[in-house]
Amino acid sequence: MTEIVIVNQSTALTDAQIQAVIPAWQKWLNTLVAPAYGLDQFALFFSGGKSGGPDFSGMWKVEVLDHADEPDALGYHLDDQGRVSGKLFAADCIADGVSWSVDGTHELGEMAVDPTANILVALPGGVQTIKEIADPVEGDQLGIEIDGVLCSDFVLPSYFSEGPGPWDMRSQMLGIIGFAGPAPTLAPGGYISLMENGQWTQKFAELADGRLSDRAARHVQRLGRHAWRRLVQ
Repeated sequence: MTEIVIVNQSTALTDAQIQAVIPAWQKWLNTLVAPAYGLDQFALFFSGGKSGGPDFSGMWKVEVLDHADEPDALGYHLDDQGRVSGKLFAADCIADGVSWSVDGTHELGEMAVDPTANILVALPGGVQTIKEIADPVEGDQLGIEIDGVLCSDFVLPSYFSEGPGPWDMRSQMLGIIGFAGPAPTLAPGGYISLMENGQWTQKFAELADGRLSDRAARHVQRLGRHAWRRLVQ
């Protein structure tokens, strides 16, 4: 069993607010993500971030902070010298009007499936992508409600293997005309990183009104528009 501690160091969310969602987050991981990807179960714990209390030093960690320490990120995860850790920037989520709970589960799910954030998947035509399960269906409007808590939708293994649908947990991509298929197909508002001809590019699918999703827009600002282009689907 993989143990993960959620550490609140944010002033935007109270300890009680974060503790209230942890059972739903754990249920989302254990009943949806883990079975879909053949993973062990997960146990989530809470820490207020103050000294003292239980020893969480051997666990994976997700820190809930106010503002991004990486420009224009709402969250990310990495392998820090053998310890998998993630960050969620709650005040930035709130300011952008997006669900911090969706972003929290977004990072948890991608940590679970690709802890080191470096698993590459080969796609047709010599293209590769990183195994990020939430980016292609990242919009709040696509979220999965678990016991009243909004969690992220995510793509299934079939998305990375050219298999038949469904390609995401809620089977939403099957119901969106023009947005049905395995990688690099995206749901509206989604995005994907692709290695093409030795260079990383980011592709996105616009929302119905022609805008980028808030999270995709942050990636545009972070990486520069030269690295982006609309995905023709």
